[in-house]
Amino acid sequence: MKKKINKRAITVGILTAITVSLFASVLVVYGKDQDLKAQKAALLNEVCSQSVALDDVNKGVQKTIPVVKTLDAVDIVAVAAEEDFEEEYEEEEYYEEDEYVEEAFYDDYTEAMSKEYNLNPGVYGFSSRDAYVLACIVSAEAGDQDYDCQLAVANVVIHRGLNLGGCPGAIEEAVYQPSQFEPAYTTMQDFLAYGPQEDAIQASQDALQGIDNVPGYEHFCYYTIMDGYLDCDGGQQIGSEWFYY
Repeated sequence: MKKKINKRAITVGILTAITVSLFASVLVVYGKDQDLKAQKAALLNEVCSQSVALDDVNKGVQKTIPVVKTLDAVDIVAVAAEEDFEEEYEEEEYYEEDEYVEEAFYDDYTEAMSKEYNLNPGVYGFSSRDAYVLACIVSAEAGDQDYDCQLAVANVVIHRGLNLGGCPGAIEEAVYQPSQFEPAYTTMQDFLAYGPQEDAIQASQDALQGIDNVPGYEHFCYYTIMDGYLDCDGGQQIGSEWFYY
């Protein structure tokens, strides 16, 4: 009987020790958990404080944002305008270079074709190249008109060339004067490259020999433009053109 009591006492003692140990462990874990919660609370408070401070900073920054955005918009407009100007300048420069090449191209054709045709320069002191350019501008200006109209156009150009000195190159200079003979920069270029019309050659050659059906006249335009708008006294209609001083 005594031995059984001792075993029970030992068992109770062991269980008691285990219980105490577990309780102690629970207390330790609980303490650590409380420490963690306290640390979390402290961190949270710190974060909140920093957030409040950050909000204050952001509010200050936001006050300057409209100014910054305005400056950005101005800069963007300025940069865009500069880029457009540079692009426009480049296009203009390219156009000028292209125009120069085109003029040189037709100048070479004019020289070559004028030598091939070798037209009579006439009695006024012009060149064979002038005679070729004259036939080409007559083709462009009055290629669809009768001989008399083409002769008159040729004489108007000759009169202008005489006013420029009546020397070699004067007819070509007169043809290319600004805002005078519009086809000089368009359809005449094809005639320069491929040759003028036969009837225009005949009319211009006669005019260069002194046959003048519009003495002293230096202008012409479509009769329908002149009629009813300008005083047509002192001029005359030939074909569909009105020739005047």
